Amino acid sequence: MWESVKILLVFISWSVPQVECLARDGDVEASQAGGPITSSVPQEALQPRGLLVSVRSSREAALLTTNFSSVVITDVYPEAPDASLTNHTNLGLYVVIIHQSMGRVMGRFQHFQPWSDLRRVQTFLNTIQPGRILVFMLRGDLSYGMPPEVRVFLQRQGSAGASSLVGRGALWAWAWVKGGRTLAETLTLPTREAMASGLLLQVYLNLAPPAEVCPEWPSGEHWELRRSFCDQHEQYGDLCSCPTPDLLTPTTAKIENNQIEKAAIILVAHRVPALYRSLRTVMSAQGFDRSRLEVFTPTPHQELAEFLRLMGLPLTVTHQESRYIATLISKQFVFAIRYVLDKYQDADFVIVLEEDISVSPDFFVFLNRSASLLQHDASLHCASAHNDLSYPHTSHDPRAVLRAESYTNYGWMVRREFARVMAWELARQEEEEYDWDVYTYHFLRDGRECVIPECLGTFALESREGHHGLYRLRYGPAHLLLVAYPASPYSSIKPADVTVFRATTEILAAAFRKGGGQLRQEHYHLQPIQKRYTHLADAGPPPYHFQ
Repeated sequence: MWESVKILLVFISWSVPQVECLARDGDVEASQAGGPITSSVPQEALQPRGLLVSVRSSREAALLTTNFSSVVITDVYPEAPDASLTNHTNLGLYVVIIHQSMGRVMGRFQHFQPWSDLRRVQTFLNTIQPGRILVFMLRGDLSYGMPPEVRVFLQRQGSAGASSLVGRGALWAWAWVKGGRTLAETLTLPTREAMASGLLLQVYLNLAPPAEVCPEWPSGEHWELRRSFCDQHEQYGDLCSCPTPDLLTPTTAKIENNQIEKAAIILVAHRVPALYRSLRTVMSAQGFDRSRLEVFTPTPHQELAEFLRLMGLPLTVTHQESRYIATLISKQFVFAIRYVLDKYQDADFVIVLEEDISVSPDFFVFLNRSASLLQHDASLHCASAHNDLSYPHTSHDPRAVLRAESYTNYGWMVRREFARVMAWELARQEEEEYDWDVYTYHFLRDGRECVIPECLGTFALESREGHHGLYRLRYGPAHLLLVAYPASPYSSIKPADVTVFRATTEILAAAFRKGGGQLRQEHYHLQPIQKRYTHLADAGPPPYHFQ
């Protein structure tokens, strides 16, 4: 009988060059699940300055434990007879960051889904400071393997097993010091089985003595706050870089004939590293005014509060609750809109941003030039800097704007009157699951359109909480969704050889014939949007009307 090919990679880490955290000798043990563990745990592992890391991984669960903390990743119901109730979106690669002096897990683990753009692994690792202990572990496998450039990158960092992650079925765990060397690594490859058996990895090391964070930084209150913040939190890249720290200098470039200087800016956030990356682009955009920015979060968040204190920006806790993520987000927007309309009585526009949006340098310039259109054209309800159908081979003119029946998403602006209607309408909904943007599109815009650019003015940096798989399929160079691209009547520089796809009746009929009549139709099992949301709009007319 064929069995899984079990490959055990063991590394003895005596010292790590150029990384102070592992200057003393350490012992490493790695073992495959199902086999005996022959050596005993060193007595020093029970002492405060020793760290024992244990990783167990399979398709059903992933578990990391230390003598300080633990991380459990599983969503199989205990009473289930098999793994059929597994949430497959939680499979994939997980990376846990451990502090090299305190031995505690730093923040939430990083998750890469099996079908996601794994090229982001390198981008993620670039945000981690040297000396941190990183533990990689696969829960399940990587459906399409790991891209070759990522495998090469991980090999250069010291991984011997990453080169074998080329297809389905493999399980892998790797303990590594950023900027240093491998501590331990284990890999299991299947033969006839669809999935390798579970694995176990254990590693013991001596923790580094406490040391001052970035002694080359200047003295002063801000830099002391930053030292404390960077010693406790991770994934901030240049913010915590010792040799080249981000100086957090906002732009001073003004907008001529500024029509949005009194606009109130809303930013809803709870994932702080994503917020930092977003704010870097917002603060460098021409026309940004930090005095009009308000940040909102649903519950008290210490890391967010400390970060915004560093940035010199205000934070408001909304204390909103809901058992539905979409409804909680909607309540967030209701609170935020009401708050800024009350605080900024002179605000004639409301601009809404989210924590994971990267804006272009001319983001506020685009909104400024759209302001007069919103003021004088009653057939418009918003200006949105995001175009869902903007791709390199379809969008060429950065000066062109379009009118479209578009959602308000990824960086948008509305008039004060429409913001008030949104807050009133969304606030009176019952405690059930609904999306604020879907409800606004189908029931509040009343046939009006949105001004959008031909070329993107914003880009989402992170996966969306409620749309993990769909978003990540669209992320990166491999667009797996077939969409129809609109023609731009305003563009005069579009290449002549760029054609516009239109799903006409003739094209659909030809596609059906080409498929030999075998095109499969999937029935829509959920209620259509209009049917799902109509009853929410039956509570009466809004108290405000547009001219």
